[in-house]
Amino acid sequence: MPQNVTLEEKKVARAQKLAVKEAKELVRREAQYERKRPKLYIIYLMMIITLVYITDEVSSNITNALQSSIVTEFFVDPNLIPQTAAFDEAYNKGLAQFSFYTMLFQATVVFSFFYKTLADKFGRKPFLVINTFGMALGMLVCFLQQNLFIFLTGTLIITFFIPNDMQVVYILETAPEKKRGTIYSLIKGIASLGISLIPLMRMVFMGADATKWRKVFLVPAIVGFVACFFALLFAGETDVFLRRRIDYLKKTPEQREEEKKNKTEADKNAQGGLGHALKFAFSHKQLKWLFIAVAIFLVGAISTQDYESIMKAATMTTEEVNSALLMYPFGVAFVTLIYGFFSDKLGRKTVSVCLSGVATICFILFIISAKFLWSPYIVGTFIGLFVGAFWAVSDTLGIMSTESCPTNLRASMLSAETVMAGIGMGSIMVITMGILYIFPKINLDYWCLGVSTPAMVIGLLILCFKVGETKGMNMDQVTGAEWDGKQIQDKA
Repeated sequence: MPQNVTLEEKKVARAQKLAVKEAKELVRREAQYERKRPKLYIIYLMMIITLVYITDEVSSNITNALQSSIVTEFFVDPNLIPQTAAFDEAYNKGLAQFSFYTMLFQATVVFSFFYKTLADKFGRKPFLVINTFGMALGMLVCFLQQNLFIFLTGTLIITFFIPNDMQVVYILETAPEKKRGTIYSLIKGIASLGISLIPLMRMVFMGADATKWRKVFLVPAIVGFVACFFALLFAGETDVFLRRRIDYLKKTPEQREEEKKNKTEADKNAQGGLGHALKFAFSHKQLKWLFIAVAIFLVGAISTQDYESIMKAATMTTEEVNSALLMYPFGVAFVTLIYGFFSDKLGRKTVSVCLSGVATICFILFIISAKFLWSPYIVGTFIGLFVGAFWAVSDTLGIMSTESCPTNLRASMLSAETVMAGIGMGSIMVITMGILYIFPKINLDYWCLGVSTPAMVIGLLILCFKVGETKGMNMDQVTGAEWDGKQIQDKA
């Protein structure tokens, strides 16, 4: 471009270039929207989403399920004898060090939040494929590694892609609104059974030898690559995204500028972004209190991370832990399969309160059963029911967030909610890390119980009294302002 071109001319040239680019995208999006779906499309789409969800569930749980082996190998003196006071103190300090690395990785996830919001502009499918590939790649790196640095690299890759949950957006934007919670919990429940890959691989590759933990990562990685392949070939873009994106692309620059003058219209038509999502959330009563409830409730997530270490501290053998972990996914799946039905029938808030009660009772029974060496199958069932119930509440809060915001902010809102969850989880991880390092003789099970129970109670009190019911909300028409300036009340 000639050097004597004015700034105004450059601005006009950029606007013209953008107009041409958007015109091409409009043609492409309209073709995608008009393309006829195969008769069984919704069925095999849900099958693909289930496979992706299995990859997500396994990658989310695999490090926790191998925690004692990882900590012992990388952070504990091999000359120490297990089940001695010296070993237990060294283990707790090692767990604190491992938690420090985990915390750092979760802090870097802030970059994935910005990455995830791009789905509000570029579509859901590209990020469904990329996220699945990333989780599979991370597990493959963990399988191939031979030292702490490479293992942490694989863990970092997994950590980056886990929070993006594009499969959740697919379900929420594809399922019928009156069955949204049921279909979501059904798919996640089936995916939860996929966690059984972890104990099965522990039995096949580890047996009684806890040092062979690396091999457990191989089969889940292969499953992830297969899911990525099917998503790439057969999953289409969601109609909800296509409709909103087409509407946006059809507007002239003048129309968009005019809409910016109206805050409500701007909120309805903005094309995503983490900053905008956070600003939107804290300027609307419903989402503001939902986000506060999420941050407090997720403090209790510390109890979902250290269950394998708690079992080892209770002197359960590697074979007993394998047996307990075999029952774990069935406990998770049982809760996950049924809660969506009740969520659609009774409402999101009622189900959240009931599930939190179940979670607290089951965690207490898990501590007792592990400490008194009950059958490992009973121990695994209790911790599975606890983890399933806890994350079912967390997922319900996430569904309420997406049901409380406009379409073009939906993926961004999930990112924003993850920021709030990260605040709660990150704060308790820092505190727990310090406690374990300074007081290595502390009982990890009692610490987790004492932290998680008050967090759940306070979070649910906020949910009950400050947040409105979202069951049956129309995902195409919700603006986020429905609850502003009104007394919070449940909607039928």
